[in-house]
Amino acid sequence: MAGTTAYVFAEAKPFGAAQVRQSYLAAGDTVALIVQSRKGGGGTPRVPFHQTVILQNQLLG
Repeated sequence: MAGTTAYVFAEAKPFGAAQVRQSYLAAGDTVALIVQSRKGGGGTPRVPFHQTVILQNQLLG
């Protein structure tokens, strides 16, 4: 999205009891933080997190 910047991070393996994914979105003087975590060995699903980042980025842009 024009005018916005996204920084996406995922906790690398081996992670503990829960994996955490986070993203910082910046639009002008506004910064948004998205955090998703999931307990268990499977970790957080990449696609739903990616969709959340895209939708929030569209709302900010």
